[in-house]
Amino acid sequence: MEYGDGLEVGKDGDFEFKNGGCIAKISPRVGRKSRKGSGDLWSVEVESAGFSIPGVGDRNGFRLEFDQARRKFEVACIDNSAIAVRVLDEEEDNKILLCELEFQLGQNDRGDSPDVEVCSACNPCPGPGSDPLGVLINGWQSWSFSGSVKQRQLMPRPATPRFSSKGFHDGAFRKVTTMKGERHSSEMFLLIGKKNSGSILCGFLTQVQYYGAIEVHRFHRRMTIMSRSDASTPKWTDWAVIELFERKPLSPFNRYADWTARAYEVHESFKDIPAGWCSWYHYYNKISYDSVRENLTKLQGIREQLPLKVIQVDDGWQKKWGDWEPNDKFQRGMSTLAREIEQAGFRPGLWLAPFAADKDSELVRKHPEWRALRSNGRLANSGNPGKWFVGLDVSQKAVVEHAANEIRKAVSWGFTYLKLDFLYAGVLYDCDRKDRARSRAQVLRNALEAIREAAGPDVFIVGCGCPLGSAVGLFDAMRIGCDVGPQWYGDLKWDKWNLPSVSTSLRNSITRSWMNQRWWVNDPDCVLLRTTTRLTDDELRTIATVVTLTGGMFMLSDALAEVPAERLRIAKIMWPPFPNHANLIVPHLLEEQSPSVVFTQIENHTGAGFIYAVINWSGATSKKSVTFDDIPNKSSSGQYHCVEFWTSKYYSVQTGKPISVEIPPHGVRLFAVRKMEDSEVRAQYLGSNLHFSCFNEVTYYSSGEDKVELTLNVNQKTDGFVYMSVPWDPKVSGTASTGTKPERQGERIWKIPVAVEPDGSSLVITR
Repeated sequence: MEYGDGLEVGKDGDFEFKNGGCIAKISPRVGRKSRKGSGDLWSVEVESAGFSIPGVGDRNGFRLEFDQARRKFEVACIDNSAIAVRVLDEEEDNKILLCELEFQLGQNDRGDSPDVEVCSACNPCPGPGSDPLGVLINGWQSWSFSGSVKQRQLMPRPATPRFSSKGFHDGAFRKVTTMKGERHSSEMFLLIGKKNSGSILCGFLTQVQYYGAIEVHRFHRRMTIMSRSDASTPKWTDWAVIELFERKPLSPFNRYADWTARAYEVHESFKDIPAGWCSWYHYYNKISYDSVRENLTKLQGIREQLPLKVIQVDDGWQKKWGDWEPNDKFQRGMSTLAREIEQAGFRPGLWLAPFAADKDSELVRKHPEWRALRSNGRLANSGNPGKWFVGLDVSQKAVVEHAANEIRKAVSWGFTYLKLDFLYAGVLYDCDRKDRARSRAQVLRNALEAIREAAGPDVFIVGCGCPLGSAVGLFDAMRIGCDVGPQWYGDLKWDKWNLPSVSTSLRNSITRSWMNQRWWVNDPDCVLLRTTTRLTDDELRTIATVVTLTGGMFMLSDALAEVPAERLRIAKIMWPPFPNHANLIVPHLLEEQSPSVVFTQIENHTGAGFIYAVINWSGATSKKSVTFDDIPNKSSSGQYHCVEFWTSKYYSVQTGKPISVEIPPHGVRLFAVRKMEDSEVRAQYLGSNLHFSCFNEVTYYSSGEDKVELTLNVNQKTDGFVYMSVPWDPKVSGTASTGTKPERQGERIWKIPVAVEPDGSSLVITR
């Protein structure tokens, strides 16, 4: 029988859904066996129905009701490439299995054919001529792993013992940190596909009822969508969408991101992208009133060169975690400090962990009943970020009211920017919650709503250590990776989860970049410029490139007096924050765990172009062949102008003919790419080293046969070069001109020195 957009349901409730050669056979009968013991499935009744899907709208579909199984399954047809499903399951289970999918990704997908062999470790191995599948996995919270896993790879696990990390990462899945290679597990959403074939995206539209996840089984041709039913009162699961792509898309999360944003009622325009200074990575918990004042004075002095907006005091100002009052190093009080920051022209920011407390805090002494405890009365496992601490059970109304009051107090002091950390601690996986009628997802969403209301609409809230699905639509920004730390790798080099590590943080920044300015502003963590870290200049350029291209927050975290001028310039060319809206393209997202190529399109007064980054994640110098063949909308002439940002080197590129570039260990090459125009008489703007966007520094542009006029503006005082293709020997004038003659870089290619004022400067180029 057919329902919706041609979906045919079998008598047992199974149905098939396809888009071209990409096919999903869906079974909602998971785990439902007859009580007769014969193994027969429950009988099923099918009826047509209409549904209102959050974020999607009204759609037609059908409802399955399994006789005596106390289970209802609903399917809504979004369009010819996507459906939505949800389940009401009244069985007293701790896990609701929505459905299983068996799938084929296209005509070239071998699936479970005889050509697919299984090695002794039970890991799937492709047969002859078969490309391995890639599975993009997403972890539960800010610090959890986000990246692709190839068909034969083991799922990465934290390097620290499970007892010290399981509190961080166990969301819908249990023991996710000890998963074996025969299954890959992803929280909230998962993308699976392979080169030259189709892809499937499975994801929950919200996580307000339960935490949900997707598990891909061995051979990667079968997956399960499930929700963690950790509540005594059964409810419908959140809707999950299944989207089939006939061909691997460049931007697979576009529709899913829009659907989820609408489902959570995200109304932000995200025009206010924070840029500022944070105390943590230089002072750690040794911060003092005086050290904040010293950096405030330094920022005032360089405001013309680097006009940052936020001064955020991090951990170390309080007496104890849980006792959110200033300690002896802040005797003049937090109100006084916030007032001084605001009077200096900056936005005052403050760090708190409202669902966490030290074991010896006054809060724990007064309210031991608020602690998150196991059923045996011992403390629930909060994970160890350097110390063991107490999580607070936010299923209790008194705990939520206390947290909200602490937020109101911080706002009353004058702090209008709040970084709220360790938020997962409110719903620890092994906590025997006082309120068992609601799920972990429900109680945390309720607590975060209370915090949002307490802060008020004008306070900018950054979440950290937070289950991602719980905060969409409530917080203004979200950390999307682990702490950066002062070194490329963490203390345990092989860790890819939560230990402080620049490389791990950058990987998450890329793989979660699509969330930026759709769910919130992404927080990639801070940029460290001082020379006393173990970061090389090349590593710092890679950090700056990824942080800027992904378009999120930009925070420094040094004693600014110790930052040399040449490294401060890196911060200057990152300002203002990259204006691109959630448009980063990661062409090898499923092929590489740490993607080596990312790019985005820029279009402004000078025309259209691309910013194209090639990253060397290895610890050795690498020679790479770069073709730019994955750029869409190819040049009709087949030729491109390319200017490499860091080395100021010009390349003329022919489609299909690679250029060879040498990239240092952990380094990057950043190209401004522009189609080569056929005109023999008009000039063409090719880029600059004034700003990472390479093009957006131009706020006015007019090009004629014998004259070019443009205005350069990066909202600060700076100098550098612009690159032009000019078919005549140029004469340069205007307020941006330095008086230095342009330098020829090739036929018609000129490098022109410029100096720019904070309110912009003009440049005129004539014959």
